[in-house]
Amino acid sequence: MSLTPESLSAILDLLYEAAADPDRWPDFLKIFCAQAEATRAYFLLQDSDTHRDFSVQIGFTEEEQRDYVAHYAQHDILFQRIVEAQQRAGGDWICERSALVPESEYRKSVIFNEFILPAGPTHVAAAALSGLPGMAGGIGIQRPQTHEPFGQETLSLITIIAPHLKRAIGFHRMLGKLRDENQDLRQTIEHLNAPIVSTDPTGRVLQTTESARRILETRDGLYLSHRRLAATAHAENSRLESLIRGASATGSGAGADMVVEYPLTHSPQAGRSARWSAPSGGAMLISRRPPKRPLQLVVYPFHSSSVFIETRPSALVFLIDPHATPPARGELLRALYGLTPTESRLTDLLTAGMELKTAAEHLRLTQNTARFHLKAIFRKTATRSQSNLIRLALSLPGTR
Repeated sequence: MSLTPESLSAILDLLYEAAADPDRWPDFLKIFCAQAEATRAYFLLQDSDTHRDFSVQIGFTEEEQRDYVAHYAQHDILFQRIVEAQQRAGGDWICERSALVPESEYRKSVIFNEFILPAGPTHVAAAALSGLPGMAGGIGIQRPQTHEPFGQETLSLITIIAPHLKRAIGFHRMLGKLRDENQDLRQTIEHLNAPIVSTDPTGRVLQTTESARRILETRDGLYLSHRRLAATAHAENSRLESLIRGASATGSGAGADMVVEYPLTHSPQAGRSARWSAPSGGAMLISRRPPKRPLQLVVYPFHSSSVFIETRPSALVFLIDPHATPPARGELLRALYGLTPTESRLTDLLTAGMELKTAAEHLRLTQNTARFHLKAIFRKTATRSQSNLIRLALSLPGTR
């Protein structure tokens, strides 16, 4: 094995790419395996609280990978011994297998007889990594026992890689947390059925929620044109563009949050400075085909302090469709206040804007029966009028 600066650089490049993109972990293991003249490699992390595993293997069949994760990981005597040794000694622990598990003991183990032996006995070199808060982690490589055991050059390579691997794991965990938080936020927004569009400083659309996408796909009032929001009524386009441009200017730091001063030379106030700031968004109605009422559109600036993001949102566009059925709250009211199924459905219909008579017809009730149910709802929710009830319902998160 001959380690050159170029080959080490290639290994580290893939390692840090894997930290950002989990799909690249197998590529890192492949090039690491090739440099160490190994035929198999694995990378394993285990959460010390939940005992959940994250593992990547190459050189193993899909069935072997599934079996290892589902059953044999808990019987991996080598990984257990390396982690124990690392905990005793502190710092990373890097060795050839026989240094921790004697051949006679290894051949009696479950993982050897049921997992390793069917594919052929192997030499193993592995490392346990220290300094991973709340986690135990390790990496290992294998080659058939018909080849020479791993030597000092291979262990030196693992020693070089180990600190970079720990740093990459830290990046991987941090980015994973950010992805989870972003996914949680997005699912929350989608759950609230909020039609929202984000735009960059040039006005191009970056992201849309599912409910906003459905509105745009109808091409009734609003649509996407060359990745920009456009109104189907051309007379409304200049106002729409002005709102987004003003909000984006503020969101990107060139508007109300960062005013521009210039001298006045041709006015009674000559010598003073005028201050200009971009309008910070606003609201407008977007016409639609009759009999539909106009869409309500509200634009707000959005400011991101990060300078490392290539395409940052600078404005958020909220769309409100007066004809859209509001999210249901009846089931929540039922859980909180003990409403019956009929009472919860009646509450949802009233919250959606129906008159009591129309809601009664929808539920196939007489108007008197509907009034009886409404009085029961008032009593259970401690409200005294339909407006109080609707205000209570709208204060709760809706469900689709």
